[in-house]
Amino acid sequence: MLVWAFTIVFALPAILIAAYYFVCTLCGLRPRKRTATPGGFPVHSFGILIPAHNEESRLPRCLRSIPASPKIHTVVVADNCTDATAALAEEFGVECVVRNNLQSIGKGYALAFGMPAVMAHGPDAILILDADCELAPGTLEAFDAALAEGAPVIQAPLEVSRCGNHPSEYVAAVGAEIDATIHRGLCRWGGSVPLRGTGMVFRREVLEAHPWSMHGLAEDAEFSAVLRHAGVRVSLLHQGRIHTEAPPTASTLIQQRRRWRAALTVPGLGWIERALTSKPLILAHLLAGLLTAVIVPMTDALRGGMLVALGLTCAVYVRAMAAVGFRWPGLGGAVLVARLAAVTLAGFWKREATWQRTARR
Repeated sequence: MLVWAFTIVFALPAILIAAYYFVCTLCGLRPRKRTATPGGFPVHSFGILIPAHNEESRLPRCLRSIPASPKIHTVVVADNCTDATAALAEEFGVECVVRNNLQSIGKGYALAFGMPAVMAHGPDAILILDADCELAPGTLEAFDAALAEGAPVIQAPLEVSRCGNHPSEYVAAVGAEIDATIHRGLCRWGGSVPLRGTGMVFRREVLEAHPWSMHGLAEDAEFSAVLRHAGVRVSLLHQGRIHTEAPPTASTLIQQRRRWRAALTVPGLGWIERALTSKPLILAHLLAGLLTAVIVPMTDALRGGMLVALGLTCAVYVRAMAAVGFRWPGLGGAVLVARLAAVTLAGFWKREATWQRTARR
C-alpha cells in the first residue's frame, strides 16, 4: 500500500508533467505561418496603459519602443513616484495621470486608477505594458493582426534582454524562454495561456464586461482566473515579444518570486493549473519522484519511467539554454534554482503582506 501511495503522489505525476512539458515544447518549436494585418497597420486603435513607480531611468526606452500613430494613445500612471517619472512622460508628449496613495500600494491599484483614462479615448484594444519593458519591433503590428483574427485577449511572450553574467539573470532568461515555448505549444492545442502582467492586450469589450478590479500581489493571475471563469480564451502572440530586464542579483530575483508565488493561492485556479505554471514546483516534484524511485521499492518499468521523465525535463532546459546562449551558470545557478523551489513551496503557508517593486540595474 505504501508503495502505491508514493507512486500515485510522486512518481506518476512527475512522469506526466515531464511529458506534458516536453510535448508542449515540441509543438511550440514548430514554425507558424506569418500573418499580416489586412488593410495595413494599424487597423485597430490602441490604448497603451503603462504603470510606473519611480521609472524615470527606464521609461524612455519603453516609450521609444511604441510606434507613432494617431491610432495609438499612451497613458502613463505615475504611481506614488518620488522621481521625475511624471515630468518625463509629459516631455514625451504622452498623457500622464498622477496617483498618490500610500495606503493602497501595488500595481493592481495603479492599473485600476489609470484604466478610466485610457478607456475614455474609446480604443479598440488596451495594451498593458510595464515601464521597464520594451516592445520588440513588429510586436504591436502582430497584436493588430491577432485582433483581426478575432482573438479577445492576447499575451505576448517575454524575453529577458541584456542578460548579464550573474546566475540570476541567466536563470531568469532560461525560465522566460521555457515559458514562451511551452505556452506557444499550449496555444496551438487550443488552450488558454496565463497572463504575465505585462504585454497583455484586451479588447475593449472584454474590459467593459469584466472591469479591472485586481489589487492583489498577483493581479495577472487573479484576472486570468476571472477570464477563465467567464470562458474567455487568452491567446499567445506568435510573432512578437516583450523585452524585459532580469533581476540583477539572487536576492532581487527571490524577492520577485516571493511576490509571484501569490499566484499559487489565487481563488478560481485549479491545483493542476497552478502546478503546471510553476517551474520550481515542477522541479521539486520531479526531484521528489526520483528520490521516491530510489528509496521506495518499485517496478523496473516505473523506475525507468522516472528516468525518462528526468531526460525529458533535461531536454526542455538544455534547449532553452541553447536558445538563450548556452553556458553553464555554475554551482551558484544550481543553488539559486533550489532556493527558488524552496521559496515557491513556502508560498503555500507563508504569504507576502505588501507589494514591493523589483529592483533593476
